[in-house]
This record gives sequence, structure tokens and C-alpha cells, in this order.
Amino acid sequence: MNDNDEKKLSDIAQKIAQGKPLEKQQPYEERKSEKIAQSLNNLQQLLNSFVPHPDDYDPLDLIGQNWGNMQIRELIGQGGMGVVYLAYDTVLDRQVALKTLNGNALNYMDAKAFVSEAKHMAQVRHPHIMAVYGAGIENNISAYWGELLKGKTAEEYLQQKSSLDPQELNKLSLQLAEAVAAIHDKGLVHGDIKSNNVLIEEGRGAVLMDFGTSFDLADRDSVWFRPSTPLAMAPEQFKGEKPTQISDVFSLGVLLHLLITGAYPFAGE
Repeated sequence: MNDNDEKKLSDIAQKIAQGKPLEKQQPYEERKSEKIAQSLNNLQQLLNSFVPHPDDYDPLDLIGQNWGNMQIRELIGQGGMGVVYLAYDTVLDRQVALKTLNGNALNYMDAKAFVSEAKHMAQVRHPHIMAVYGAGIENNISAYWGELLKGKTAEEYLQQKSSLDPQELNKLSLQLAEAVAAIHDKGLVHGDIKSNNVLIEEGRGAVLMDFGTSFDLADRDSVWFRPSTPLAMAPEQFKGEKPTQISDVFSLGVLLHLLITGAYPFAGE
């Protein structure tokens, strides 16, 4: 690495640390050192992910707008990480669910984790896992789109029903266990199995969604961040450790306990 390269890296790092705006530059494709070029391009991607967002960001502002080939029609739901819209795919002529990265969570690690989520979900094809059709970045907005599910989350479903009959419990439990097994068969970890990430569709049953903390066991650099639901977390996750497939099984057990009894196996403090 020459002095000029070192200065560029230092300047980029310093501006990012200070929250200062950075100008986009052309990729570093003609570097003599492949390693240096890769490092500079990685930093360039980081730089380009810092897109200014207004303080008064409102997800409703996107309704009626286009995102790529998608016409955004209505807001379905919003969480800490993403916003889900009902959208119309003008190319495939069908309605889809479009999940965008929450504008208030717009930074490099969030964006990388978000793309990772879409990538991992798209690898798994299973009747009880939400299908993802594609992902991308348009107008500085990261998003992925997939099948439009209609139903209630397991949390809402339990609130509506006083109790579930044994036959329905057996069916839902088996569907969820098979979905988690399909994820693990791909060498993946979901990392955030909880009642709000399961949708109950009439005639279909349980559908597992949102690999929001997922990662590939074979990828040492795979992104992971702590889930937002402590009652569903495995003990090792409280220590800040990456979840494993065993962690998924623990969280699945917590979810099944909730479905069977209507309560978590332990109380939060």
C-alpha cells in the first residue's frame, strides 16, 4: 500500500467516524494490488451506503411512489429494522410484499445485514417459509420483495383465540419444525424465531418469515446482530454470542410453549 492509498483509507475512516458527508467516487478497478483494490472497493460500498435521511422520515411518504418495477400501494407493517408495503410488480403482473430498510436504521451494518437477510431467505424454498423473489437498491433504498402473505402473526392469532385445539397445535408445530429444519439443511441459522415472525394463513398454516438476524455458518464474515425479543432468545445470545442452529431449536421450543400454553416459559424482568 502506497502513501496515497493509506491517506485515502484514513480520510474515509475519519469522515465516517465524524459523521461527515462523503463524495462518491469511481470504483478502484485499476489498482496494481488486488488486495488494496478490494479494500478500497469495500470502503467505497460502505461510503455509498451512508445516504442522508431527513429527520422527519415517514414510511407513508413512499406510498404511491415507484421502487424499481414495484408500485408501492399501501403500508402493511413496520418494525425496528424494516417497513413492509403491499406493492405491485409491473413486470410479473402480481402483488408482492416489499420490505424496505427502515430509514432510521440506515447505516452500513444495517444495510449489509438486510441484504444478507434477503440472500439467505431466497436460498430456502419451503411451503412454510416465505418465498423471496429478489432484492436490490433503488433510489438509495434497500429492499427485497416476496410473496404477499395474508393472515395473522402467531402473536395476533393467539390473542384472537383463547386456546388452540390439539390437532391444530400438532399441525402448526410440525410445520414450524420442518421449516426450521429446511433452514438448517442449507447451513443457515435464522437467529430470530419468535411469534411475530410467524404468520398463520388460512388453509396453509404457519409460515416463517424475516431472517432478520440470519447468517451462513460457513461464512466467517457473515453479519449478525442481536435479536430484539429477549423472551425468545437462547441463553448464549444474552452473552452476546452468535446464535447457532441449537439456538434456533431453543427459540422454536419457546415458540411452541407459547402456542401450547399461551405464555412464555419464563417471565421477563
